Amino acid sequence: MGTLCGTQACDSCEQRQACGGCERTGGRPFGGRCVAAELVKREGPQALARERAALLEEINALGLEGLHAEELYLLNGFRINLEYELADGRREKLLEDDAVYWGTQICQPGGQRYYGVASDGEHLLVSEYGSGGERPRLLLWRPRARKG
Repeated sequence: MGTLCGTQACDSCEQRQACGGCERTGGRPFGGRCVAAELVKREGPQALARERAALLEEINALGLEGLHAEELYLLNGFRINLEYELADGRREKLLEDDAVYWGTQICQPGGQRYYGVASDGEHLLVSEYGSGGERPRLLLWRPRARKG
């Protein structure tokens, strides 16, 4: 099963057979959008490294204590789509289960909670949660900062 982005992100995914593969689905594994496939289709494979570097720079400039991302991974939405309590008391998931996002998890100082970071290329989500995603708290959900 080939990928459009040329990364090895799909090689270790246990859902590889279920997704359909980027080449076969036109970059819509699981039926949803894939941030890497969309970028490659739009700007070519060289854009992946540039986008990853820009997103890492943006994340690391947020100034949250202990939030320093070294790498971003392609993550399935159904694995990272937590439900957050919003300011008005509603509980809502902000991501799509069938999409693939740039993301990472970083252990906070003290080691009891984690930062979760996800981006669809247009938006940036930062949250914190306990082991297994327990007690998630939304810290940031906003459009990406674009330079230029």
